[in-house]
Amino acid sequence: MRTSDPGDHDDLPEVPDVPDEPGGDGGPMVSDDEAVRRINRRVSPVGWLGIIAVLGVGGGTGYYMYNSAREASTEANDLARGRAELTAITERNLPNAETARLVREVYGRYQSRAVRQSARRLLAQLNDPQSVPMLIEGLAEPGAGRKQAALGLAEIGLPAAAAARSALLAALPTADPTTEKLEIAWALVVLQEPQAWPVVRQLLEENKLQAVTNLDGRRIFDPALVARMAGRANLHELVTSQSPTSLRLAALSLSEIGTPEVLDDLTILVQNPDVSIARQAAIGLGRTGDPRAAEPLVRFLNAHPDEREGVLSALAVSSGAQGLGVIIHSAQDLPTRATATRLLREQRDPDAGDALFEALGIASGTDEVSVGMKRNAVFGLAEIGDPRSVDGLLAYATHALTHTDPNSTSEAKQALDLIRQVPGASARAKEGLLAIIRSPQGDFVRTPSIIALSRAGDPSVAGVVTPFLSQPDAMEGAAVALCALRSADCVGRVLPMARMPANLHMVEETVVDEPVLASRRTAIRALAWMTYGPAPVAPAARAAAVRELRRIVEDPNDRRSLREEAGYTLAAVADDAALADMAAKATDTRVPEEARIYYIYALRGRATPEIATRLVQTYLRRGTNPDVMRGAAIAAGFGANEATSDALIPLLQTTEAQDAGVRFAAAIAVVLGGNARAGNALLDVLVANDELAGMLQNEFAPRGSGGGANNATVQENWSLLPLTAPMFEDGRVFRRIEVATLLEAGKANKHFGWAVNWLTTRLRSGWDNAMGVSAYDVRRLMREAALGNDGYRRDMAFRGFKLLLDRGSLHSLRRQARVPEASERARHELMELSGGNSGGTR
Repeated sequence: MRTSDPGDHDDLPEVPDVPDEPGGDGGPMVSDDEAVRRINRRVSPVGWLGIIAVLGVGGGTGYYMYNSAREASTEANDLARGRAELTAITERNLPNAETARLVREVYGRYQSRAVRQSARRLLAQLNDPQSVPMLIEGLAEPGAGRKQAALGLAEIGLPAAAAARSALLAALPTADPTTEKLEIAWALVVLQEPQAWPVVRQLLEENKLQAVTNLDGRRIFDPALVARMAGRANLHELVTSQSPTSLRLAALSLSEIGTPEVLDDLTILVQNPDVSIARQAAIGLGRTGDPRAAEPLVRFLNAHPDEREGVLSALAVSSGAQGLGVIIHSAQDLPTRATATRLLREQRDPDAGDALFEALGIASGTDEVSVGMKRNAVFGLAEIGDPRSVDGLLAYATHALTHTDPNSTSEAKQALDLIRQVPGASARAKEGLLAIIRSPQGDFVRTPSIIALSRAGDPSVAGVVTPFLSQPDAMEGAAVALCALRSADCVGRVLPMARMPANLHMVEETVVDEPVLASRRTAIRALAWMTYGPAPVAPAARAAAVRELRRIVEDPNDRRSLREEAGYTLAAVADDAALADMAAKATDTRVPEEARIYYIYALRGRATPEIATRLVQTYLRRGTNPDVMRGAAIAAGFGANEATSDALIPLLQTTEAQDAGVRFAAAIAVVLGGNARAGNALLDVLVANDELAGMLQNEFAPRGSGGGANNATVQENWSLLPLTAPMFEDGRVFRRIEVATLLEAGKANKHFGWAVNWLTTRLRSGWDNAMGVSAYDVRRLMREAALGNDGYRRDMAFRGFKLLLDRGSLHSLRRQARVPEASERARHELMELSGGNSGGTR
């Protein structure tokens, strides 16, 4: 074996290369830190191979400098075997806990420093509590080994890593300030070791600790952890310091504590002549939520009017309703209160009801500021599902009857849409809605008013609604309402409207048929609402609707668009037996293909794992009509479970040119219903197949024709809209979040963000359908998952909040005390949304 200098690594075993850029060469081997930065923060198998290769290089370079050639040869052989074992483990795509167990076994079998360093790096990235003793051993290796061990211990945190405190304290005095001191100090902050406070304080005052990053290069400085470690006594000492740097540190840390106990210290700091110190203290005062904070906080805002927007925005980001509520309650000038109300509405904080309701009472004037404040208060209340918004919403809807300007019309329609979404609002608004419906000036809002009224569930209003079936401007609302109210007229009058007249063959599109087409489409869509709500559906009514809808779906002489609509409605009204019949026809190749495809499309919102598996087995194969295969893939994706997802992996990995359509269909299904294994398999395929990546981007982010080739408008794919409560209840939505974030994290410098963009739009908008959930329901269901006992769903819910930038839900979760783990996770995610840092001591 030839000898080599520390920079020559040609004697190490070869490992597969990971390209840096699409279509480029492999480039030089990257550093340890660069390799780790390329790994998904949540730790997926993606990128493990590159990390093992780089770690082997970095861990072995110094070894040759002080050992004999024979020992170097043994080390190289051990290194090759150890790296091969670690690579084999990570390529198995096992759960993190199992991967960590196997890596620990490798660590125990090898004495090679390089192999052990590689293993420790992986264990640190896996956040494995059982690896604490191994990471403590790593603290004995100055330089990169000590740095990664300290960061790994910080990632594991309390209580598991508490045993490392003494070893970290022992390493701190002699730690190299350029390579490891920050990381060791940070680990002691995370582990709440007060003996390290003098060193931590010095690093903070030098503005160095604020730059600490974790193993993948993200800034992780957290003022709240510093505040907890320092304790009130040390922070109080800083308040009396003459050093501006210490005062800034005190303001930042006390603001992070943000409880009434630190109000006196913050009151002192908010009077500091240094505006940066006073501003941070003002933010902290707001975060306390204590009424006593109002006077010094408002005094600061009055003295520094140019700081108002910045301080209020900071309060919105850092505390939501808790801080902005103090401003709304106690500020004296209306513009400040109005700004706080606007910012609070934008947060969608579910705990903001009282503050917004108070703002509604304050905004009683007719001036522009008052009008804007009132609008934000009313719509803000509605958007968090607070029924106290009803009177205000009705006022906007009624105002438009006599004010026909575009703003009034838009506000009226928005108000009516919200009335039907806010729980209990329709019942409270019943009399007002009836007045709008009966008003001669109400033609332009009659349909949304009738639909909103139907959500009250009061069958007595059916008699008021029925006459509007004959009025074109209100036909849609009347049909929907009669079916949602379980009125006999749903079957008696709406259902007959859905039938094709005996003298027509509507398969051909003609202008003459347009009025019939419009009324039939209205009726077919309305029938879907007959199962809306908890009230039971009369079996005879359901059976009659199923028969008629099935006839439309299967009639080759009917209009294609109506057959498709009938399929969607059939899925909404079908009982278990009818759903089973639909699935049987969808997968029966003896049924004419043009009828089958409508059944396939229809199953999107109701597909079960059994249906999904049958669709995959029947249609995701070579020779299938591409349109049928795509429809089957979408329906299967929406209904998939873990087993279905695993069955898609071999279809993704086909390599024959004739199977390109199968790969595309399987990829669609994985994005909609895959698990992490399938998501990683898809990622591997996309990295190597730019054409497939482009096809999927067009599927999930299609572009309209307007605006030119370089500036086309991104539109939603109508076939990807379904979002239902069962998708949250059985975990499908959470797997969707995991796959989307895996694709966005990417591999080999390729990232696929279209899945996240599509999913974010869906979660933010909800699905306005009889089977769908509203945007308000989405946030509520995700908060329930974040507080639940299922660790996986909890993790995915928090990922979802981050995708949605839903600070309001995170603030609410942070405040609650029932599940401390969720509170701490919410605090961490809020910090991440603020750029990985809540502030700085500049």
